[in-house]
Amino acid sequence: MPTPTENRARPAVLAHCFALLASVVLASALAAPVHAQTDEERVSEAWAEGLRWQADARPQQDSSGRPQCSLFLSDRGANGVLVIVDEGWREHPERQVVSIISPQIAGLAAPVSGSVGSDFPRVPVAEFRLRTTNNLSAATAILSDTDFDTLMNAFVFGDMLTVELGGLTLTYHLNSAAGSASALMECRRTLFVSAATAGAQTDEERVARAEALLAEAEGLERQSAEQTDNKSAAIRLATPACDRNHAPACVTLGRAHLVGAGSAMFGGVQVPEAVAAFTRACDLGSGEGCFELGDYHDPTGLFGNTNTLENWRGAASGFRRACEDHQMAEGCERYRRVMEASSNRDTAAVLAYRQARCADGDQPSCEIADVEGIRFSAARQIGTQRPAMDCAAALGTVVLINPQESSTARGYVRTLINAHINANSADFQVPAYQVLENQAAGAARQRLQAVQSGQETIEAINQDIAACIETFGL
Repeated sequence: MPTPTENRARPAVLAHCFALLASVVLASALAAPVHAQTDEERVSEAWAEGLRWQADARPQQDSSGRPQCSLFLSDRGANGVLVIVDEGWREHPERQVVSIISPQIAGLAAPVSGSVGSDFPRVPVAEFRLRTTNNLSAATAILSDTDFDTLMNAFVFGDMLTVELGGLTLTYHLNSAAGSASALMECRRTLFVSAATAGAQTDEERVARAEALLAEAEGLERQSAEQTDNKSAAIRLATPACDRNHAPACVTLGRAHLVGAGSAMFGGVQVPEAVAAFTRACDLGSGEGCFELGDYHDPTGLFGNTNTLENWRGAASGFRRACEDHQMAEGCERYRRVMEASSNRDTAAVLAYRQARCADGDQPSCEIADVEGIRFSAARQIGTQRPAMDCAAALGTVVLINPQESSTARGYVRTLINAHINANSADFQVPAYQVLENQAAGAARQRLQAVQSGQETIEAINQDIAACIETFGL
């Protein structure tokens, strides 16, 4: 039985043997010289140990000292799957390969075509390179970046990996392979980021490299491994320069954080890191940073951000600063579009904007300012006399009691919540519509619970509803 010391030493030995095996297979793909016989013997011993799924969390050096990442599966014999990504694979595609190891491959004759993958889609292989070394027979295929993505999806989501080699079919279980695939992708990303950022000295050089990576990322599949690689490298390049208050780097950093995020309205996510970077760039005097900040928040247009008061204010502030502080024509146009949009939620800001335009001689703005001024004053007065949220809660009880017959009441609740927003639009702390709607619903439930406990009556709620309808002209 192995001693505790031997048990501790075994993982290190196996890892070393695994690295040697990776070197042998990649050397085969590159038609490089075979390693020394002693190394091959240790490789065979490693396979005999019956290793399972394993992947490099960080790049390891091959026998020539070049960093590489690898993942492999063995089934307690001379059968397995090996994926290797070597440094510089983007410039040299032959450095990213998959190898299938099986004694049955020894009986095949070149050329051999086939495929590898799980279910659909699969990776078609025009030609496998065949090699037998020290009783290990392997068929190796070069993987494009698209092929790599497809294969990693098979590892993550598939149950079985099927390999077609001419007339030979081999299958491998993919149980618990997802973690190893994730480790390989992260290791591969580390290789790329290290190569992409090496040697960048000045802040200007960092920004130029990062922008080139982002330009390339635009043509890559959204959230693919390659696009994420470019994004990570761009962030690594731009972050230290932005930390040194280099405004262009902060703009680039914000753009990098947005790569792959998509539209906030259509399945995208909020990216506070981008907002922070654009804000810093704007504060450092970058008109481009101010414009990007406005563009991030802008709720107008087909793919705009969500229609919240915060986004209206963020868009208006960013575009206004780009326009007034930096004389950016596009910033002025976008500022005008945001402020004149009929769906603008910031009543106080719209009124001030129209009053300023009126003072400059814009007659339509004078007319709109008169209407908006009356509406704004009325909303504030109503909000003082009878808070709109209290009325929304009262009408919300109707929705809760009879949800199937309450479309009119629902419309009144929406009107009242918007009245509350307009009445308090000068207060930057006013919550978003959905938050206010949840608050009104909670207050309505509390009133109904009070009725059930005898602390309140339906008559009292009905009187409040009638007063609210009269006050707000519903």
